[in-house]
Amino acid sequence: MSPRCCDGAFGFDSVEDRAYAINTVETVAWLAGRPDYFDELGEAGKDDDLFGSKGCARSSKVFEWLMATLSYQGISDAVARSYMAAHERPRWKKVARGVKSSACPLLKSYWHFHGCGYRKTAKTCAKPNLMATCSLPVHDFRNGNLNQLAYSLLLFIRDVAGGDLVNWIDQRLAEAQLGPAEGRLGRMRQAIIEPLAGLHGASYKVLNMALSDLLSIPWFIIFLFEPASWPGPEPATHMDPNATDPQAALQCCRS
Repeated sequence: MSPRCCDGAFGFDSVEDRAYAINTVETVAWLAGRPDYFDELGEAGKDDDLFGSKGCARSSKVFEWLMATLSYQGISDAVARSYMAAHERPRWKKVARGVKSSACPLLKSYWHFHGCGYRKTAKTCAKPNLMATCSLPVHDFRNGNLNQLAYSLLLFIRDVAGGDLVNWIDQRLAEAQLGPAEGRLGRMRQAIIEPLAGLHGASYKVLNMALSDLLSIPWFIIFLFEPASWPGPEPATHMDPNATDPQAALQCCRS
């Protein structure tokens, strides 16, 4: 009988089974994956200066990065990329102006916005009498779901994250890390995913993929979004070495 695996975090019955699984995954990753994937992510983060600023300025960059990534859901990368190149990419300033100038009561807050129901092709929403002055149709995104997602995400950053999404992630992970080691990574993962899952049109799968990429840039903790029983070392839980004043970030978002 094969010896029992001393590390049964992933449920393997023996050391041989675990070694076989690791070898299979590594082989597939090397043959089908891109060895420079994380290097490219790091370079993209530097080019976009995602974490070089603070507060609202930093949130605006992360917002645009996340929206570009989330725009790829439900369609091929090539089609999504070509559409954004030919039409419009989600931009923080334009969406923020739309929130500020709109007379629609649904744009009062992140929670009020649920049930907006905007449909680009049908040119309708939950408040059809206000469509003429609504700011959502101003954006030429690929579909109405992306319009709703952009406004939902900006309102989330303003109202839930206090204007600083990076600092919010730091705080959520730090709080979730407290307590027993068992289930820690599951708690940390859920601490971020569960609140963001309320965003319009953002599925758990897409959020996991987008946040895995985003968090791997400053942290390299991709395993936060892998099985919760990760057997490795305790993860770092800080994304921002220079956390900003949350009140200043909130004021920036509302100005």
